[in-house]
Amino acid sequence: MRAVARLVAPVVLFIAAAAAPAAAQPAPVRAGTDWSVVQRQYSQSMLHEHNAMVREWLQRWEAGDARATARSYAEGAVVMFGTAEKVQGRPAIERWLQRRVPELAGVLTVLTDFRASGGLAYAFGTYYARPRADDSASPATGTYMAVLVEDRGGWKFQSQVFLPDAPPATASAGTGDGGTQRAP
Repeated sequence: MRAVARLVAPVVLFIAAAAAPAAAQPAPVRAGTDWSVVQRQYSQSMLHEHNAMVREWLQRWEAGDARATARSYAEGAVVMFGTAEKVQGRPAIERWLQRRVPELAGVLTVLTDFRASGGLAYAFGTYYARPRADDSASPATGTYMAVLVEDRGGWKFQSQVFLPDAPPATASAGTGDGGTQRAP
């Protein structure tokens, strides 16, 4: 009986591996493979997927559809907008979006760094958020960071951080040197 089990176990493992989706199976390893090239190609491919996902997210946002926009987030995702506003979980993110989507006409991101490995990717750059109500208002700008995870064959935001630029510092009156004045 043990001899049969030893023969059957490798066959079961082979069938399970063959049945896994192609994306989940590692690429064949060839002698002399330049892994830095493979990593760059994978990151470039993932960057295209990220950009498509962000375009879809933005289209949903611009259409004013908070529910559809929330589907771009993983179940336990976290969004931080500003320094004090942290929202966690897709239902809470949907409620947050119901407030934010009417306020902002759209959000544009410009990436300066993007990396991907396996089922995880991150994007880093700058965001520009256009207000919807007053077209004369300046867009909000700041630092953007997102972590993406592979979720049921697709990609979702696991975390998104929108950190506004700090307002320009102003000189305090009374010190004569442009510095800050301290209370006695």
